[in-house]
Formats: sequence, C-alpha cells, structure tokens
Amino acid sequence: MQNIWAGVCILQSFCRILQMSLVAKCRYPPRPLGIQPFAFWHGRCLEPGNNRHEKEWSKMKGIIFTELVRFMEKVQSPEFADQVISGAALPNDGAFTSIGNYPSEYALAMVGQASEQSGIEATELCRLFGKYLYDRFNILYPHIMESYNSAEALLTHVGSHIHTEVCVLYPDARPPQVTADVRDGQTVIHYHSHRPMAAIAHGLVQGCMDHYGDQRSLEWECAVDGKSAIFTIKG
Repeated sequence: MQNIWAGVCILQSFCRILQMSLVAKCRYPPRPLGIQPFAFWHGRCLEPGNNRHEKEWSKMKGIIFTELVRFMEKVQSPEFADQVISGAALPNDGAFTSIGNYPSEYALAMVGQASEQSGIEATELCRLFGKYLYDRFNILYPHIMESYNSAEALLTHVGSHIHTEVCVLYPDARPPQVTADVRDGQTVIHYHSHRPMAAIAHGLVQGCMDHYGDQRSLEWECAVDGKSAIFTIKG
C-alpha cells in the first residue's frame, strides 16, 4: 500500500512540474486538477484562437487591408468605405499601413459590414476582391508577375516562387500554403491558410485566368472553415 501511495505522489509531483513549465505559454491559468490528464487542464491553450503562435500566423500584411479599403472606395465610394470601417468598430479605426501587420479578424469585420450594407454575400465580396487584388498585384509587383506567360505557369509557381519573393519583400509575411500540379489536362491547386480567406484565393485564381485569357472552366471545393480549398481548372 505504501508503494502505491508513493507512486501516486511521484505522479502528482511530475504533473505539477509539467504544469508549471507550461503555464507561461498559456493565456489561461491551469486548473488545479492533480493527476488528471494534461490535455484536460491545459486544453484551453489548444483551442483555436487561444494559442499565441496561431494568433501571430492569423495576422495579415497591411497591403491587404489598404487594398481592401481601396477596393470598397472604387466599387462603391469613399463614403461607403468610411461607413464600413465605422460599423466594423476596429480598434485602430481603420488606420492601416501597407507594411504593418493586422489581425485577420479586422478584415473579416470589414467584409461583414460591407456585406450588411451592400446586400452582397460576404463570400461573393471576397471573390470580387480577389479578382481586383490580382490586377493590383500586377501593378504593384510587375517584376514577379511578368515572369510568366500563362495562367498555368503562374499558378503552378505560387508556392515555389511567388510566395518566396513575397517573403523577401516582407520577411514577417505569413503566406498561405499553395501547391499545384498538372495532370490529365487539368491543373489542380491545393490551398491552405491559417486564415479563412479561401474565397479571396478563388477570386485571385479567376483574376489570373482572366488576365491571360484562359477560357477553361474553374471548379472549387472549399472547407467549411474557409481556410482550405481545392481549385480544379479543366478544359
């Protein structure tokens, strides 16, 4: 019996040491649960949005925000953009710089407000913004975009070349993971991000195809959380 109690005490001590070593990594104080499993008392750190690393990866470069404001001003009006920013109640009052980093939640709040005020679904707004964004990228980064002579050539090098160049320009950027391959006459693009922006990627792919006059059909399947998608170009 003494051996059993000794074993329990050792296990409790181990759990407390483990708990103390991990508490600094968590926004929430661990619960005093003795020898209960680590995942139970430390679970809140593992929930989406509570992990500090995940929050850092969910941030986006300011260029996306400044272009989103520009998009609303162009498609609607400067007054509309101001109303959206005001309605979104952003902590920074919509003061964005192209080189800053801002939570993706700010963009989602703005899109939500734009959808509410325009009557256009948020997913459709994101798709339209993506098409607009592709044209802007051609203007802002011609040294990257002009390296390709077809939509297929560009789309199959997003992950291996374009995002590498983005990280050279913005070392703290967190671009999504994009892989693509061509087989049986189809181009299949796999997209995954820490942010629910797959609809913007949809618009970017469409914008790319329009730019090169690619008349093939585009199909896409999007994950429920909006963070992953598969795009298939057929024709």
